[in-house]
This record gives sequence, C-alpha cells and structure tokens, in this order.
Amino acid sequence: MKLLALTRFGPEGGSSRVRFYEYAPWLAQAGIQFEFQALLSPRYLQQLYATKTRSLPELLEDYLKRAKHLISASQYDIWWIEKELWPYAPYFLEKCFTRKSPVKIYDYDDAVFHTYDRSPSAITRTVLGRKIDQVMGAADIVFAGNTYIGARAIAAGAAQVELLPSVVDLSRYPLVKRAGPSVQKPDNRPIIGWVGSPSTRIELTSISSTLERIVKRTNCRFVTVGDGGTTLLFDGHESKSWTYEGEVAQLHDFDIGIMPLRDLEFQRGKCGYKLIQYMACSKPVVASPVGVNCQIVKHGINGYLASTEKEWESRLVELLDDVKLRRQIGINGRATIETEYSFQVTGPKVAQLMFDAVKLRKESAPRNLSRSR
Repeated sequence: MKLLALTRFGPEGGSSRVRFYEYAPWLAQAGIQFEFQALLSPRYLQQLYATKTRSLPELLEDYLKRAKHLISASQYDIWWIEKELWPYAPYFLEKCFTRKSPVKIYDYDDAVFHTYDRSPSAITRTVLGRKIDQVMGAADIVFAGNTYIGARAIAAGAAQVELLPSVVDLSRYPLVKRAGPSVQKPDNRPIIGWVGSPSTRIELTSISSTLERIVKRTNCRFVTVGDGGTTLLFDGHESKSWTYEGEVAQLHDFDIGIMPLRDLEFQRGKCGYKLIQYMACSKPVVASPVGVNCQIVKHGINGYLASTEKEWESRLVELLDDVKLRRQIGINGRATIETEYSFQVTGPKVAQLMFDAVKLRKESAPRNLSRSR
C-alpha cells in the first residue's frame, strides 16, 4: 500500500510533526510505503515567527508546487491530508483535485473551521464559512483530535470519524529518576513550566498576575519554552528557546506543567498536547477546564483543573508545598499516557484503519465485466 501524506509544514511545524511525521516508524512497521509532501516551505514558518508576515509570491509558489504534485499522484492508495489542501482557497478547488483521488483521510488537531466561520471578515465567512464542513463531508475518514472536532465532522456528514488524540512516543520520553538537583536547577527551586509557541503565548495572560504573585511569595521559578521571549510577562519570568533535540530534557526539568486556556470556540478544539507532554515526563499538571483538557485531566488524580485565579493559585501552591503529592500525581499522569496517549497505542490503530479503508474502496469499486457474444 502506498500513502501520500500531504502536510501543511515539514517536521519543523509542530502539528505536522506530531500528527504525521512521527507516525513514520509505525507506518513502516506495518509495511506501508509513504511519502511526505509539505505545502509550505521551512522559510515560510521562519518568516512568520520572526516577522509575523507572509510573502505572497512565495505562498503562491508553494500552492502551485502542491497542485503539480497532486496531478501526478494517482499511484497512491491513500491521501492523508492535514486539514485542507490549500488554506484560504475555496472548496471548489479542493473538490477538483480530490474528486477522482484515492482514499481521502483528513486530519484535524485544531478547530480550523472557526478560522473561517468565525472570521472577522464578512467575505471570508461568506466564501469559506462552510469549506471545512464540505471537506469533511467528502472525506472517506476524518481523524479528529478530540470530540469537539469529531462532533463537527459527524454533523458535516463525514462517512467515518475516528478520534485520534495527539500523542507521544514513549521511547522519546524515558522515565527519569532524579537523584538530586539538576544542572538547570543548581538551587533546586521548583519550576512551574509552560511549553508552546509565540502564537499560543496569549493563553498565559489570563493567569500572569497569579503566577507573578506565586513567584514573589514562594521559592519557585516560572519558565516558558518556545514563546519567543521578546517580552517577559513579569519580573522573574524566564523564557527559553525551544529545540526539538532539547525539548524533552527541558520538560523533565519542570516540576509542574500548566496549560491555561481561554474558554473560546477555537480553544475548545485544542488537543491538549502540552498536558500529554508534561504527563509523559511524570509531571503534575494544572489546566483550564476547556475542551479536551477535561478528558485528559482526571481532577485530583493525574492533575488539577482550575477556572478562577483563586483556584489556580490554590492548586499551584498546594503542589509546590508537597513534593510527595507532586510525585504521586506525576506517576498517575505517566500511567494515563502509557494507556491512552502514546504512539504505542495509536500507531497500530492508524495503520489498520488505513488498510481497512483501502480494502473497502477496492471491494466497492465497480468491476468491468466481459460480455459474451
């Protein structure tokens, strides 16, 4: 079986890496031949993060490259597509290129439909408001990162909807027993940590004053990884650069992982990947009770859910004051990842779903019967 994975970014893009590229070993193990084809070049993402601007000529060039690639991609059994073939392109273009395509699997880890139907632009809402629903309705399978996205796919009339959370490879997140202070924490002060990107840093603003109070009143540090570090939230906030190679070590250095989220429609479509990473490193978590967070976090067992500033402060201080509690909740979190949120669980499932989809397509294809004369 041959698979073409049509991602938005290369492995440097977080969602593309987690939802597609990191499945490579599992696809290979299942005997699936695969090719990854990213829509946007690495320089696009670099420019976006550095200047928050986009080069229209380069974007058009990338769009044309994908069109040319698809025209000669009939040899594949499956197209595994990240969200849509071309962002902000009308549905009829998507339909033209997928009408006679092989099995189509669309993958969503964000409520990307709200980018269109909740856009401040009336033109975007009018032209693209139903695009993702139309894409989902024409898919053979929709991989939905959570139930919020899955419900939208069902309502759109998708033929098959499979819940597929964003997960981690347990072999990349080994269990670590700390015998003493780490190199990064020479004074052994506990760290409240957050990992993300410049675009998701805004989620921290809702609890920044709470974090500032806790840092001033307790013997702890607040460290962010990957937020860009251009402006610190308060005196005592430490911002560190993110690298794929160093990410897991940085997460292991946290003592508590946090994931605040505003209760907005787009945020309800998030897949809680931060929480999954923290838990894979056996870290207790505190998160906003928004969307999939409520499913990942079992309150009081593998972490805490906090709505108000008072609840955030209470839960964080409780964990900072009790090393044994942190350790036990961290152990429980790791167990959650091992049984529900790892490639070791989802890898074989994804491969089997793909084989089943191709088999079904072949069995339902019309056959040319020879006529006797």
